[in-house]
Amino acid sequence: RPVIAISPDGQNIVYQANRQLYLRSMADVDARPIEGTNLDAADPFFSPDGKWIGFYAVTERKLKKIAITGGAAVTVSDVDFPFSASWTVDDQILLADQQKGILRVSANGGKPETVIAAKTDEVMN
Repeated sequence: RPVIAISPDGQNIVYQANRQLYLRSMADVDARPIEGTNLDAADPFFSPDGKWIGFYAVTERKLKKIAITGGAAVTVSDVDFPFSASWTVDDQILLADQQKGILRVSANGGKPETVIAAKTDEVMN
């Protein structure tokens, strides 16, 4: 599972530790915990502009996003078993669901749609 992501401009790193996300600027020595991600946050990834961090809230089984400047996490979609995600320049999030295949959902929220279906007895990861 991905536990680290680098912002598109290379200025920030987000990583998962102790079931929470931490953000570190490359200009700083210390990382800071991202408030609102302390409930089993996993699989972090950046938006193309580097202003948002997407992640999977494991306990809630939701794909969420949170601004790097802070604030409340915003639910993007309900998801079951995501393994990895990527945020595209056209504001779509592609994610691998271990049982369903490759899914796509708007970064603004919605229901995921299947882009590539997993075959019978195939586990996507």
